[in-house]
Amino acid sequence: MRYVRELLQNLKMIGLAIRYSNPKPLLVVLVCLALAGICRTEPALVKDRKHIFQYKVVIKKIKNNKLLPEDFWELFKHDSKLFMYATRPVRSLKLLDSRAKQDIKSLKLRIRAYGHFADNVSYTISVDRQNGALVTIIPDFGPVFKIADVKVHCLSDKTGVRVLSPLKSLLGKSASYTNTEAAAYVIEKTYGQQGYPLAKVTEKIERINRKNRTITLEFSVVPGQFLLFGDTKIKVSNYLNRKFIENRIAWKQGDPYDVSKIEKTTKKLLNTQIFSYVDIQGHVGKSGKYTPVTVNLINDKQRVLELGGGLSTTSMQRRTRSGFRLNKLDGGIKSVVAKASWTHFNMFGGGERFRASLKMTPASIFDSKKGRNFESTLDTELMQPDVLKTDNAAIYHLKWSREPTYVYLKQGVLAEGLYEIPIESKTNVRAGLSIEFARTHDFGASSIDYGVAKDVTYTMLGIPIYLIYNSYDHPLNPSSGCNISVVDLPQYGKVNYASDKTSGFHGLNYLEGRASVAQSVGRTKRFIVAAWTALKQVSGLAFTKLPLDKRLYAGGMNSVRGYSDQMAGPVIDKSTEPMGGRSIFELGAELRVKITSKIGLVSFLEGAKVAQSLWPTGGDKFYKGWGVGFRYYTSIGPVRADLAFPCQKRKGIDSPMQFLISLGQAF
Repeated sequence: MRYVRELLQNLKMIGLAIRYSNPKPLLVVLVCLALAGICRTEPALVKDRKHIFQYKVVIKKIKNNKLLPEDFWELFKHDSKLFMYATRPVRSLKLLDSRAKQDIKSLKLRIRAYGHFADNVSYTISVDRQNGALVTIIPDFGPVFKIADVKVHCLSDKTGVRVLSPLKSLLGKSASYTNTEAAAYVIEKTYGQQGYPLAKVTEKIERINRKNRTITLEFSVVPGQFLLFGDTKIKVSNYLNRKFIENRIAWKQGDPYDVSKIEKTTKKLLNTQIFSYVDIQGHVGKSGKYTPVTVNLINDKQRVLELGGGLSTTSMQRRTRSGFRLNKLDGGIKSVVAKASWTHFNMFGGGERFRASLKMTPASIFDSKKGRNFESTLDTELMQPDVLKTDNAAIYHLKWSREPTYVYLKQGVLAEGLYEIPIESKTNVRAGLSIEFARTHDFGASSIDYGVAKDVTYTMLGIPIYLIYNSYDHPLNPSSGCNISVVDLPQYGKVNYASDKTSGFHGLNYLEGRASVAQSVGRTKRFIVAAWTALKQVSGLAFTKLPLDKRLYAGGMNSVRGYSDQMAGPVIDKSTEPMGGRSIFELGAELRVKITSKIGLVSFLEGAKVAQSLWPTGGDKFYKGWGVGFRYYTSIGPVRADLAFPCQKRKGIDSPMQFLISLGQAF
């Protein structure tokens, strides 16, 4: 524009010269224009006009800041003016400097979002006539500032809302954008829990103390109208007892409006697994002080059929017509586990959940007369909610099983009636009564070497007690949390030994403690470290008088995976039959690595001690196994395939390898 104005002025002078027909001024003007054309040149970085405005941008490397995400610089480059137009020439050094200033300003705002308020980010521009310009960004972030104090200014002093106490957890944390926004969220939520659901944070001020490297946050809040819960309307798609829904509503009419109670009610209704959709709407500000609430519910599928299975290798053993085992292995045989279950989530219209499951698998015992035996289990359970008190439940359990194992053949029926009390959201206590009838047949060497009767029949009454704590974030693929359970089952009843025709009343007590933990490592959560341990004990009878199904065994898919079922322990002399014990100590650790979103690898090490005494001792052998595994992650849970090996393989007893396939992590 400046050049255009000068040209117009010159043309005006030419016009005046022509008008007065005086050639001297015209000659002077023409000479001036010629000199201006020769002398006037644009600022240049190099002589060649084609490369005159090229430049490069580099970021000086600094120590990695743990608070910055891995893609921080990639996102910065994506929005940067310097990087965006790096392939295009720039008109002048001044324009290049302007782009750099814009990027530095944007970068300072970005790093403030992670708590860096030192504002030490700078840049330099160096000019090389041969290579153009070089822009160097120096990201000296400085220390992370902390939140020293949070102040809240409410436009109304009559609310009586105490908001500072929930904010104390933020003091001393980094002054990142996430934490400052969390403070605003906590303020609005605290007001919303005490009758002010319309409260809004209207202003946020950050007062920076560079000397102490701290930030003081000041918020201004408009509380809005004080509201109470009004009438509650329930809309449900299918038939369901209204009392069942009302028992899960956390508020009563006339209570101060509380958004957390709406969230709690929504979670409770979804956890029943009866509803696929829960929408609770409070008609705030439409009906004066009392706010009506509408609970909209859509039922999920009431009946669910599930099919599943697993695969493992075992050591198949044969027995002769006389019933005794041969000391020979036909290793490499695969065992397929088939499972099916049917669940009704609203059996009688009051939220009762009924579940029936069937499990069948070819057993590892091969009968020369009848061929392969089949293990089968039929398990039924009915849960009745809100018995005597909301959230308490009565559980009725009936189980029939036929279990051919390496050691015995068991057929039995178990009936339980339990009362469940939730102590907290993650802790449950169950207690009740049980009766068990079973018959076991020993067709192995233990009846000869240890005097155990071939046939034992017993009927026992029990008082089962369960204590369960579960904080896993996913039931089949946990990345954080732990699972702790304690089981105590005292039993008393009549035991008949058929071989010596003796019987008597005896008492037994089964005690088990189990714990497992999982924790992700690193910001990406690709690595998960998991561990488990268990301690079991049976007391009340001598080892030789203990029914074989009451003995404790280690090894298999849910124990030490390097050994087949029941084989991680001592065996009877001159036999491949596991002896079992009265106590077991087990533990294991596993490292899980997620390679992609669908594929993962694991490695594990496990071990167990099986003792005939009430507690394992240092003299009992420790059976160790290790292995590697493959995981394919699905929306339900990971499909796992494991290869497991015993650390000390016993010749003629242990298989060299176990191959297992199942759904979900091992623990």
